Amino acid sequence: MQKVADELFISQQNVLENVSFISIALNPEFEV
Repeated sequence: MQKVADELFISQQNVLENVSFISIALNPEFEV
């Protein structure tokens, strides 16, 4: 069960990173 939770956490982190990356790409002035 812990492994599943870890994978969910990692995938959430990846989504956050992708959103930040897209936001920066769209708005060069956007700071995280």
